[in-house]
Amino acid sequence: MSEVLERSEDVTGSQVLDRIEALKDTLISSAPEADQLGRLPDRTVAALRETGVVKMLQSKQYGGYESHPVEFAEAVMKIAGYNSAAGWVAGVVGVHPWEASGFTRELQDEIWGLDPDTWISSPYAPLGVLEPVDGGYRIKGRITFSSGGEACEWAITGALLQGPDGSMQMRHIVLPRDDYWFDQDSWNVIGLRGTGSKDLVVDDAFVPAHRVYDPYDFDHGQNFEKVGNDAPLYRIPFPTIFSYAINCASQGIAEGAMAAVMDNALKRVDARGTRTLEDPFQMAMIAECAAEVRAGRAVLIADGHRMYDEAVRDGSLSLQTRAEIRANGVRAIRRSVDAVERVFNYAGGRSLQMSSPVSRGLRDAKTTLAHICNTQHPIYQFWAQVNLGLDYDLGKVFA
Repeated sequence: MSEVLERSEDVTGSQVLDRIEALKDTLISSAPEADQLGRLPDRTVAALRETGVVKMLQSKQYGGYESHPVEFAEAVMKIAGYNSAAGWVAGVVGVHPWEASGFTRELQDEIWGLDPDTWISSPYAPLGVLEPVDGGYRIKGRITFSSGGEACEWAITGALLQGPDGSMQMRHIVLPRDDYWFDQDSWNVIGLRGTGSKDLVVDDAFVPAHRVYDPYDFDHGQNFEKVGNDAPLYRIPFPTIFSYAINCASQGIAEGAMAAVMDNALKRVDARGTRTLEDPFQMAMIAECAAEVRAGRAVLIADGHRMYDEAVRDGSLSLQTRAEIRANGVRAIRRSVDAVERVFNYAGGRSLQMSSPVSRGLRDAKTTLAHICNTQHPIYQFWAQVNLGLDYDLGKVFA
């Protein structure tokens, strides 16, 4: 660990944004290739590593930056605006070091002891099955949607463990790359194809006990305290910070889609010979939808400051804050994606081509809505229950 401490850097959010801007051409040009491959091309992965975005929520004790959530949000949104798949992977893979910073020293040494740039994928869905054995557990299962998994050296997966009372309890399992493989035929989708969010398959692997966690121990900083990470960043509950990362990646994708629409408008001439730039109705629609997308970003930035400030002031987030930030997040994304869909109707027939950046932007933006962190109605119900004094079950809502 001392080796890593010596290499730890003080990197600002502005520096990360500057790195992203310097790699803008690579990110933009590699987006169609990612769609074709069904994963990020190697040059895109290399570009993401060069930006340092995945280290932004990583503990300084292991070479990370411990950035403010808003700095991370701005970096993820910027990447996603240039390349949807890269932005999505930056958000998903980039939030895992936050959780890993609460792992035991033994496990953090295994992951980052030799290389603080080691990446960790997921999926968290509890589709694996754990069986207790001497010294740990055995796991097997097919866990869906491992975004960017093929670029990562470790994975955090979800699994179920039968408790003493017979109930099934959720656990997070940390696995090295040799313990699982990816089904190459499991990600044939209409949008975000380049994320490579394929099924992660564990045939039968032994997991030492120190690599198995109760995810609820990350809700109020419990695990972080045990390893000496008491920074405000690690006082934010896991569902709040993880959902925030997904919301920000989704917002950046919507912004990229909107930028593609505006670029198309500069060149488009319709069948009547009318330039889009000369049509007041199309101009009004573009302006209205662009305002909606900007509003989505404003909400997310404000709530990033709010969650961090409350963690600094109170050492945790109130239930009301958690409910409101989640409700604001899902509404912001729905608002931005709906705006992209509305303005797409004015983009013309050429935008229907699969190769069109406008078409890809819409498909990618719509696909973000399928993620649990962007699902609206369970979160709205939870907000209403909290604010109207009704009973609620945190175990049934990701908030």
